[in-house]
Amino acid sequence: MPDLARSVPSSRWSVVAAFAMVAAATQLLWLNFAGVTTVASEHYGVSETAIGWLASVFPLLYVVLAIPAGKLLDRWFRGALAAGALLTLVGAAVRLVADDFTSVLIGQVLIADAQPLVLNAITGVSRNYLVEQDRATGIAIGTASTFAGMLLAFVLGFVFAGGDQLRTMLVVSTVFTAAAAALLLLALRRPGEQHVTVAGSKGSVKATWSDPFIRRLCFLVALPFGTFIALTTFAQPLLEPAGVSADTANLMLILNVVAGIVGCAVVPVLATRLGREVAFMVVGLVAAGVGCAALAFAPSAAVGFLALLAVGLLLVPALPIVLALTERRTGEAEGTAAGLIWLAGNLGGLVIATVVGFLVDHPTPAFLVAALAALAGVPAVLSLREHEDVRPLRPGPVAAVACLLAVALTITVAPAQPPASAAVTSEKQVVAQVQVKRGYLVGRGIADVTGEPANNGMMGYGDLAQLTSGIHQRQRSRAFIVVDRRTGRRVVHVVADIGMIFQSVRDEVLERLRARYGAKYGESNVMLTATHTHAGPGGYSHHGLYNVTTGGFHRKTYEAIVSGIVTSIVRADADLAPSKLSLRSTTLHNSSVNRARPAFDRNPAADRAFFPGAIDPLNTTLQVRRKRKLVGAINWFPVHNTSMTTHNTLISPDNKGYAAYHWERDVRGVDYVRQTDPGFIASFAQTNAGDMSPNLALKPGTGPTTDEVANTRILGTRQYAAAERTARTRGTAVRGGVDSRIIYVDLANFTVSGKHTPDGKDHRTCPAGLGSAFTGGSTEDGGGGLPLLEENDGLLNPVADLIMSALYTVSPAFKECQSPKRLPMPVGALDLVQQKVPVQLMRIGQLNLVGMPGEVTIVSGLRLRRTVAAIVGAPLRNVLVQGYANAYLHYVTTPEEYSADQYEGASTLFGRYELPALMQVSARLATAMRGGVAVPLGLKERDRSSEQVVSPLTDLPPDAAPLLGSFGQVTAAPASAYTRGALVSVTFAAANPNNNLHLGGTYLAVERRVDGGWRRIADDGDWSTKFTWAMGFPNSTATITWQTGATTVPGTYRIRYFGDQRSGGSTSPFVGTSPAFSLR
Repeated sequence: MPDLARSVPSSRWSVVAAFAMVAAATQLLWLNFAGVTTVASEHYGVSETAIGWLASVFPLLYVVLAIPAGKLLDRWFRGALAAGALLTLVGAAVRLVADDFTSVLIGQVLIADAQPLVLNAITGVSRNYLVEQDRATGIAIGTASTFAGMLLAFVLGFVFAGGDQLRTMLVVSTVFTAAAAALLLLALRRPGEQHVTVAGSKGSVKATWSDPFIRRLCFLVALPFGTFIALTTFAQPLLEPAGVSADTANLMLILNVVAGIVGCAVVPVLATRLGREVAFMVVGLVAAGVGCAALAFAPSAAVGFLALLAVGLLLVPALPIVLALTERRTGEAEGTAAGLIWLAGNLGGLVIATVVGFLVDHPTPAFLVAALAALAGVPAVLSLREHEDVRPLRPGPVAAVACLLAVALTITVAPAQPPASAAVTSEKQVVAQVQVKRGYLVGRGIADVTGEPANNGMMGYGDLAQLTSGIHQRQRSRAFIVVDRRTGRRVVHVVADIGMIFQSVRDEVLERLRARYGAKYGESNVMLTATHTHAGPGGYSHHGLYNVTTGGFHRKTYEAIVSGIVTSIVRADADLAPSKLSLRSTTLHNSSVNRARPAFDRNPAADRAFFPGAIDPLNTTLQVRRKRKLVGAINWFPVHNTSMTTHNTLISPDNKGYAAYHWERDVRGVDYVRQTDPGFIASFAQTNAGDMSPNLALKPGTGPTTDEVANTRILGTRQYAAAERTARTRGTAVRGGVDSRIIYVDLANFTVSGKHTPDGKDHRTCPAGLGSAFTGGSTEDGGGGLPLLEENDGLLNPVADLIMSALYTVSPAFKECQSPKRLPMPVGALDLVQQKVPVQLMRIGQLNLVGMPGEVTIVSGLRLRRTVAAIVGAPLRNVLVQGYANAYLHYVTTPEEYSADQYEGASTLFGRYELPALMQVSARLATAMRGGVAVPLGLKERDRSSEQVVSPLTDLPPDAAPLLGSFGQVTAAPASAYTRGALVSVTFAAANPNNNLHLGGTYLAVERRVDGGWRRIADDGDWSTKFTWAMGFPNSTATITWQTGATTVPGTYRIRYFGDQRSGGSTSPFVGTSPAFSLR
């Protein structure tokens, strides 16, 4: 009896089960990062594209290794399969060697090398360990297990979604792989006892490929496999324009995989038992083709669910059916044959997925390609009927299934089609139309905001002697509008090359937007920010403190700034178009230094440790792409825009303005004068720059050279280079909605909860006060301070000491709030500064911007970011403080920094607990945004526009032509010839440039003779030119210089000056033209 038992082999399902676990493990490890691409990108500090390669390497290596793996399995089946299991485990373990991208990539390559040895063995396990009637079931189980591994990858990605859980996910995956490999090695100790009657050429590729039946199967499997890979890879971006959210798309993919598991486990077994392999495969191909066609012409969530369900349940089982046919046909050469099948499948996946990926921005043709690929497989399946082992097709059941699927899709699609007569006439209907879309509309706009270039006090340093006398570069406003196509919500982000955004500017901008657009743009969704240049004209605030050194309120500068910001937003609104957003961060270490180190060092060790070197190097860029082309960028980096010193009197956007100019003009060729709709716009915004100086030697004009103009260019170039470096790859895709909240709070009288204070006790703020260190100016960045009240000077003169004592004696509460601030000027009580200030929170996908109306130190910024990140559940790197936003309250320091009473602490208006108050307000906004609830606007400052003292300096002096001459005549001509690298200079008889600010235009043009005419090659917005105006007697002059370069094109040139003379109440233009000169 024992001998008889051995003579009748039975199926060894334990081997099949162990193998299925290893097969599942290979797929799990393959797709470990598919559901956490963004998190992994941020965790390892690489782009999403790099993370994508962790999965993309698998099909590439499979194509290379499929045939060699198959031959190894044919010759040494158990040893080759065992090697595949062990190599898979080694690769999983290597990913844990170090928590970095290199280890993970090496591990993935090892796992990819092992995958063909495992998956090619699906048919071999069935042949060696199952009796003939069970082999179709074994193949079905093996194939289904691969989809189970995919599903497990998605589940683990959902469970361990955080960056701090990424390693845990890899550990769990490795443990599962180790268990599976151990079980398989135990099961393989005993060889299989099954034998087949079909003679195959063992491991012969040529013989196997010479079989027409195998060639047909290879062609056949490439089509459904390619369609499946294309849909699972690009379903989310292809359905995004139809309003299908990323979460919904992920649910579709999970349903697709679950359906694939069920289909692979059931359909092949049923097809084999009924002998209807051809019929089942035709049904799957037709179902997939009809589903993809429906997605092409009527995309929606419902159609997507039905189509992907059909693909998983009916199309995916074609793979195990083909593998079963291969095993029956090839016998002992099944390893090589399976390698050919898998090779064909992966090649089909690569080709079809590549084509669909190329069309990802055009969903209709992309889905049609997938549909045609599936339907093209039908003739190949029908040709299998010629083989004697395949039963003929009965068309009735196939037609019935196809008709049922078509009816179901028609019913699903019909409600999604709007009536042809529907007319869109109202804002509500427009929003309803937007809601059926997905992704973002992004608009970009740029406009001139350059104020008066003559006799206007510059805003920033507070130096009475620093009056404008011309232009080095123009100031501009850059606006980006982002619209969530799913909800219709929109946000506006503006970066203006000016010193500060004052409430006067914000209120008028919003009023003009309201008049033009109604409620589309308002308090909540518009964020106006400044770069904080100290080289721009001032006099545009309605609060008196800021107009002292400008000689009063300057209406022309105010109007230039307001109208320019509005124009940039109007242009951005007109530019709205479907766009892709991505986010990427890097670090920039050579462009800032902490100018308040004694104050910084008072912070707790944990806060100081977060900033090695006492600087914040985080450099973040939001990229805007259309049809894969970079068309815009917003970069955030904290550094004071103070490379230009108080000695400069030419208008300049300073280092941040140069960074934007260089990228737009020098690199992308934008013509600011001719183009109102340039092809590229780059904003360089601030974050927490309160204590970050560009003067690297901690003296004005010392960063990194002693030439302030060169420093501006160098620091701007470094910021550009960091942003451009991040933009070379797409980075992390921005996903999710847009939202915003704003609230005005009275910081003169605010109760701060102990939850946000260092001592855990409640405290109060107080009316605004400025200390003596403020009036002395910043030692490191300069200022027009009083000589007796310099920063870090512990001595006060007797009069100042008496004033301080009197103030603190009269109001003990003021002393408690403001001390140890020395000589606190009660600017709040005198109504000289804004005390009801706006705090804003804006979200663009996963990026959160905390809009602070002031200059925030880096540790203050860290605390604000942590407060918001903890509530909204965002990684810290995706929460940024947007400084200089919407208003101006001077500085924000930590309570610890405040005690040092340096320039920054003395400029913290509302006392020691100003930052905790702002943290509390930010927490309120974050909580409201997380919960989707509104917040009240709060009480704003009263309108002070009618109370302004207008500066008399705008129209001084009166215009006068030279004696016996005219406006625009050349008073100092250029030389007749120059060599490249020389400085060209010409002086004209001028009029006051404040007569006409030439917004969007230029005061000068450098022109080259081309084809008998003259072509402008530079204007007053260019770095190479300077326009300097000077008063004289009896007339003023305008000197224009042009710095030629080593690459300047040789030729004949001239320089023109465009002025406007004022006579009585009217102005008239004139033009001055220099003699031509040669450049060689």
